[in-house]
Formats: sequence, C-alpha cells, structure tokens
Amino acid sequence: MTSTESLIDRKQLAYIASQAADARLNVELETEGMTLNIGPQHPATHGTLRIIAHLDGEQVVWAEPSCGYMHRGYEKLTEVRTYPQVTSLVNR
Repeated sequence: MTSTESLIDRKQLAYIASQAADARLNVELETEGMTLNIGPQHPATHGTLRIIAHLDGEQVVWAEPSCGYMHRGYEKLTEVRTYPQVTSLVNR
C-alpha cells in the first residue's frame, strides 16, 4: 500500500465516521409504552410491596404501589390458633 492510498483510506474513514456521528445525533427512536410488574418480593419478607410501573423508554410515566400482601396470610394463620399462639405471629 502506498502513502497515497493510505491517505485516501484515512480520508474515506474520516468522512464515514463524520456521517455516522451526524446520523446518530439526528435520529430519535420511537418507543412503545411498557408495563412492568415489580414484586412482590420473597414471601418470608414482612410487609411486601408490589409496584406496577408503566414505562415510556427509560422514563416512568406512572406507578401504582400495592402494599400489604402479608394481611391475608396473617388472617389465615390466625384462624386455626388460639389468642396466645397468635401473639407470636404479630409483626413488630
């Protein structure tokens, strides 16, 4: 390869790189909304939380938290126990 060919190749590469950089700046991607369920966490954790989040790209449009997944489980456990047995199940 001669120095002239090398110079031409460098000029072509510089031109291609500048065109690619301009193309990246001028293109805006269209995104669809996405609904993401976060949680509930591990059943052994106390006071679990579930969040339903609606995303538009990387931005959160809205989020709906649902608290208190322990409530029904606690009620079910207390149906078959006496009052002294239930006191040990109460969350602190």
